Amino acid sequence: MTETKTIIEALRILARDLKGIGADERLISEAADRLQKQQRKIRNQRREIEALQKDKHRVDGFVNWLDAEIKKMMYVSSALNVEQKVQTLREARKQLEKLRNGLGEQK
Repeated sequence: MTETKTIIEALRILARDLKGIGADERLISEAADRLQKQQRKIRNQRREIEALQKDKHRVDGFVNWLDAEIKKMMYVSSALNVEQKVQTLREARKQLEKLRNGLGEQK
């Protein structure tokens, strides 16, 4: 399959050639411009998708960590004091805040 930038360049050459023989090259030139603009949009959307995939991976990691913490709490005696429960929940909240603050960042 031919690369988009090659097609754009071919359209631009065709437009110049048509202009040289007195033909109306505007439609060909506009097609090249639109194709180039679309190519930029696609490139930006791919970057956004990659960032979202990284965010999903981080969210999955947090969920797994939280599941592990919940399992720990289930196996600990019910005599676990309130302060220990609060401390565990605060740690979970810190992790969630880190995750939320980092969403959308591209690293």
